[in-house]
Amino acid sequence: MSNYIHKHDVISIIILFILPLIFFWQVTLGTKTLLPADNLFTSDLVLENYVWKRFIRESIAKRELPLWNPYIFAGQPFLANGQHSALYPLTILFYILPLENAYGWFTVIQLWLAGAFTYLFLRVLKANRWGALLAGIVYQLSGWFIFRIVFTMMVAGAVWLPRCYCSWDASFSGACRNHLLYFVGECLLCRMPFIFHVAKASRGLWS
Repeated sequence: MSNYIHKHDVISIIILFILPLIFFWQVTLGTKTLLPADNLFTSDLVLENYVWKRFIRESIAKRELPLWNPYIFAGQPFLANGQHSALYPLTILFYILPLENAYGWFTVIQLWLAGAFTYLFLRVLKANRWGALLAGIVYQLSGWFIFRIVFTMMVAGAVWLPRCYCSWDASFSGACRNHLLYFVGECLLCRMPFIFHVAKASRGLWS
């Protein structure tokens, strides 16, 4: 892959954003929400994630760090858990948008990143633009993502898998040894330890 970004690559990245936006237009540009308001007792999105996000917003409004959750039994550590993804950069959407809207935009942006990172990885592997674009579309709209959008922490973790591959490939191909540090940092950013192990194991299979 060349050291500069071609206009066709930019077009491909835009396409990879438009597709999930079309798929989820009702919960982004429309008036619907991903929150299953008609099925409150069978969705982790409401029972766990929504409650976590609301607790974080309340803590921020009080200018407090959400270190401790007093609402479960006698209380338990909250920020140290990490599964709530309070420190994940794109979680800022939940802090600046109404929660019923934030879930839709968060999902679209995560799926876009999944497609864009896959496109980037395939281009690093010398695939042509059409092949890389197809791979990005297949990954971002795969059943694994679509059926797990209620688990925002899992989606946000898996999004970084192809980006981790890029850094792993660059670090061991001699292109840039610093990419090994990027690889570790990206695995930490995705906050899901299994992504780190999957990336190491699967990358080792074709090394």
